[in-house]
Amino acid sequence: MDTFERFGFIAMLTVLGVLLLYFYSVAADTGLFTQWVSLERPPEEVTQVLAPDYVVTTSGNAYQHLRSCIENCWQRIEIDANNLDPLLPIEACGWMPNTSRYSQAIATCESYGPGGTGTLILAIDQQGGVYSWEHFKGERGALMIAMSPCIGAILGFGSGVIILILSWVIRILKPRSS
Repeated sequence: MDTFERFGFIAMLTVLGVLLLYFYSVAADTGLFTQWVSLERPPEEVTQVLAPDYVVTTSGNAYQHLRSCIENCWQRIEIDANNLDPLLPIEACGWMPNTSRYSQAIATCESYGPGGTGTLILAIDQQGGVYSWEHFKGERGALMIAMSPCIGAILGFGSGVIILILSWVIRILKPRSS
């Protein structure tokens, strides 16, 4: 391998590192890797999702899911649908996962921190299971996207140099072992 090929190999790994880390950071920032979470069932059968964290049951009772709770997280409440917190337009939150496998789903977009947004989805399936998906975006995501090409370039360049050094060491040691 001549010098030109070595530089080409390092350049290729550098560009590959830039692209891979950039696309990974964009996907992570949009919530592509965020998983749906199965919530425990409320005390009664759910018939309707009123808003994220709020459901209505067959008896007409409303329940709120407490987010920081571990067990018995559904609390029966008296709620007026007109008094729920005002939300941002759903378009403000960008990409959301497909909800077609659920019988009903409601998505909301909330303000989160200075300049950030939180996308919250509550869904019920045909068996009455309740699922939640939430993704929060803020300044950290923009910083991650801006820094990822630089970090990817460093990782790609470093990987290329290490691979070339290892191949050189193997080539040097190979004749000695014969």
